[in-house]
Amino acid sequence: MPVKMLCSEVYLEIKKYDIDNETSCLKTILCYLEHDCNATHTAQALFLHRNTVQNVVHFAKERWGLELSDAETKRQLVLSGQADKYLEFSKAAAGRIQ
Repeated sequence: MPVKMLCSEVYLEIKKYDIDNETSCLKTILCYLEHDCNATHTAQALFLHRNTVQNVVHFAKERWGLELSDAETKRQLVLSGQADKYLEFSKAAAGRIQ
């Protein structure tokens, strides 16, 4: 199975939104999940204000219907993030080989 197929549809939608709007919603959401949905720890890790993190989480819930406290949603987004990171690394490595 191609690694790209491991990326969930909503992950790809958020990634496209970030590219189109020059935002970092995906980075914030993934960091928020990495910090067990703790806005304060996420804000510290990203050097943001806690309210900014909460606003992004609220925006994600409203725009994409994400319930970030749901275990399945967390799994899908984290797995998608890991697959996407692997693809980016593979592309970079392939560029260095040539």
